[in-house]
Amino acid sequence: MTRRYVWPEGHWDWPIKITHKHGLRCDDLMFIGGQIDVDTHGTVRHPHDVAVQADKVVDYIVTVLGELGADLSHLVKVVAFCADPDGTAMPLIRAVLEQRLPPATRPALTLLPVKYLAYPAMMVEIEVIASRRPLRRQAAGPFPAAVRTGELILAGAQDIDPAHPGRAIAALDAALAPLGADAQDVVKLGVLVERELARASLTPILQAIAGRLSAPVALHVLPVPPVPGLSPLRVEAFAMRGVDGARLERQATEAGGAGFAVAPFVNAVRCGGMVFIGSQLPTTADGAIAEGVVAQTHAAMGHMKAAAAAFGLGLDDLVKVNAFYDGDGTYDDLHKNLAIRSTYYQDPGPTTTGIPVAGMILPGQAIQIDGLGMDDRGDPRVFGPVAP
Repeated sequence: MTRRYVWPEGHWDWPIKITHKHGLRCDDLMFIGGQIDVDTHGTVRHPHDVAVQADKVVDYIVTVLGELGADLSHLVKVVAFCADPDGTAMPLIRAVLEQRLPPATRPALTLLPVKYLAYPAMMVEIEVIASRRPLRRQAAGPFPAAVRTGELILAGAQDIDPAHPGRAIAALDAALAPLGADAQDVVKLGVLVERELARASLTPILQAIAGRLSAPVALHVLPVPPVPGLSPLRVEAFAMRGVDGARLERQATEAGGAGFAVAPFVNAVRCGGMVFIGSQLPTTADGAIAEGVVAQTHAAMGHMKAAAAAFGLGLDDLVKVNAFYDGDGTYDDLHKNLAIRSTYYQDPGPTTTGIPVAGMILPGQAIQIDGLGMDDRGDPRVFGPVAP
């Protein structure tokens, strides 16, 4: 299979030079990094206008999908980040997505509010995963709870009662069962938890969920601000199940620096040809948080490298990388870590999303990084769109 990277002509750009590309296709899976409504010089267009920014971002996604040989009907998962401290932006973004995405082929959806996005006046950032493989959807309202493409199943955010975090397993079972899988097939779990709840109760929350899992699972934990009408605890997931219904073998590693010492959560999991890397924290060899954002970015990237290497892969085998960093929505906050992260990849590099988080979980923490990789070593890698 050919790994293809794309950067459409005239597409929006960051104000600094980086190796990351907007879209990447590996076999029939496609990954598009966070798309935003800025121009070719990185200047925000339509400041503070949630609905217009969301609509323009969908336009950008259509363009990248087209260069990868796909369209909106091939979407499997959408994650929409929104600057939404009061809960007014998410309904507007959902309305745009309902209007723009084909009703019969909608993806699983996670709406993720944050206090700020990367640049001033930016309100919307959307990343997507798409597939040219046959898709199956778990219908539930305007957006399916989960979508399956081959062995891979992606579940959107599920609301969980924070008084009973163990019920996350039942919620995942309900989302995955119509697609021939269950919570024991989860290979990477995302825990989206209000910041103060995380600081007070993260370990018991993780223990309650972990106690109902039987196999190693990569873990991504993200602190989010309290938003009216939104559950303070939600989970989303990647799962893998054989197309013949058989459970798939997986490998796990503690290489890296996840820092959440709750079994069976691990730093990374490999299942089939995919590698799922959980949140890598900016810790030093003695477990302490590194000093300053520069050292912390290098530390987290070092853990990403170690996690990939545990499965015989390098950072250039990653297809999608997410960075969550302490910041208040300024260019400098993003560029300080993005400029460093980008140097760890050859050009063309994987897709990326960078989101500021107004207050991380651990004292002194400035960044955490997670990602996805695919093992296609030895296959050609090209830069440019699919031929018409």
